[in-house]
Amino acid sequence: MLGFSARSFTLRSVGAVTGAAMVAASASMAAGTASAAARPASGTGYSVAGSLNGVAATSVDNAWAVGATPAGKTLILRWNGQSWARQSSPAGTLNAVAASSAANAWAVGNLGSQYHPAGPLALHWNGTSWRRVSIPGVPGEWLSGVAAISADNAWAVGTHKTATTTTALILHWNGRKWSRIAPPAVKKLASDETYALSSVSASSASNVWTVGPLIAPAAGSQGGVNLHWNGKTWREGPIPPGPQNSVVVVSASDVWTSGCVCGGNPGPVYTAHWNGKRWTYPRNPFSTPGNGEGGGTAVVAAAPGAVWAAGENYSTSRSSFLMRWTGSAWKLTSFAPDSATFAGVAVTSASNAWAVGSTEAGKTLIMHWNGSAWH
Repeated sequence: MLGFSARSFTLRSVGAVTGAAMVAASASMAAGTASAAARPASGTGYSVAGSLNGVAATSVDNAWAVGATPAGKTLILRWNGQSWARQSSPAGTLNAVAASSAANAWAVGNLGSQYHPAGPLALHWNGTSWRRVSIPGVPGEWLSGVAAISADNAWAVGTHKTATTTTALILHWNGRKWSRIAPPAVKKLASDETYALSSVSASSASNVWTVGPLIAPAAGSQGGVNLHWNGKTWREGPIPPGPQNSVVVVSASDVWTSGCVCGGNPGPVYTAHWNGKRWTYPRNPFSTPGNGEGGGTAVVAAAPGAVWAAGENYSTSRSSFLMRWTGSAWKLTSFAPDSATFAGVAVTSASNAWAVGSTEAGKTLIMHWNGSAWH
């Protein structure tokens, strides 16, 4: 399965809204050339037992993919411009990865197995090696999203779940330690509703967005929560209709979100765009229930014309899809091979993007966009 429902599995028992890990590259990366971006195609055949839940890229020569193995170990793969290679990593599950440079990356998830989280997990890359960094948490908590702004500024979000409640989890890195931040009150919540957080993205220290599902005890997750950090405080942001469970921030006037009401009766895929003043809701090939009911989406963006969404299509043998924003409409470009599923997408330019996930046989899946086709 894709995104939030795959990684934040315990919500599914109450009717999860799916979302996904997302990584945003800065607009300054959009200058990559098509000839340079074509090189990674040779690395897409890398396959090991396990699943990939997230991917981040800073250039055509540097990318990270993270996930977990069937043996209960985290899985970290690195792209060096020529090939993918596995990195040493500890036990646990990794759900998301973000990088601000080739020497600063964070991967987050949870201790324990994917289905029995034993507390949040954070790993940091310093340009030479990955190391585990202490992070406050308790069993039943997991992290689903991370944003790396600089060496001394990062955000991680996720879920705190007990036998009776599900609430949001927010943590901040100040260059020395991770600290818990109290999630803000959300006015739109009914008295019996709470919310979790599944994705976070930032374009600067004063422009951070995080989104996640509403949790209603009776109906499960049927809507979304949208929060904005202005450099001083978290506040409830303008909320478009429908679930908002994945987010990517390119700038203060360029934010994308997406989500899908799933559970027992999968619904349409929602996509929305914030231009700094208002939301618009461009339709996509899966906007209408029954027209390939979507199971979840992941959205990434680096520059105008370089926005991608990946999701799961329940009406065609559960095949995952990739669609691209052309500047005026969503265009379906590809389906995953052999009923595979996508869980994350990263892009640095219109001619360099990665999509990762897992195959039906339980192997990792990596695909690359070179500006004209996925391979």
